[in-house]
Amino acid sequence: MLDFFASTLKSVEHFNLYADLPGYVSPSVLTGDELRPDLLITLENKCIYILELTIGFNEECTKYCIRKIIKTCIRSTYYILCKRDQEWNNQQLMQY
Repeated sequence: MLDFFASTLKSVEHFNLYADLPGYVSPSVLTGDELRPDLLITLENKCIYILELTIGFNEECTKYCIRKIIKTCIRSTYYILCKRDQEWNNQQLMQY
C-alpha cells in the first residue's frame, strides 16, 4: 500500500517525497530519528504532510479481515432472510 502511494505521488511536481521504502529518500533525513513516518511530503511553501499507515498490510492481517468480512456477510444474509416478511427493527447486527 505504501509503495502504491509513493509511486503515485512520485510523478507529481513541486514537492519532495520521502518514503520508508527501498529506492526512496528516507524520512529520517528530516526527522533525524529511527522512529520515522511511512511517507513525508514537503512543499515549496514549507508545509509538511505526513502519512503513517496504522495497520501493516501482511498475510496475518489479511486473513483476519477476510474472516470478519465473511462473518458479517453471513450474519447479514441470515438477518435479511429472517426478516423478509416483517418490519425491520434497529438490530445490532454488526456487533462482534
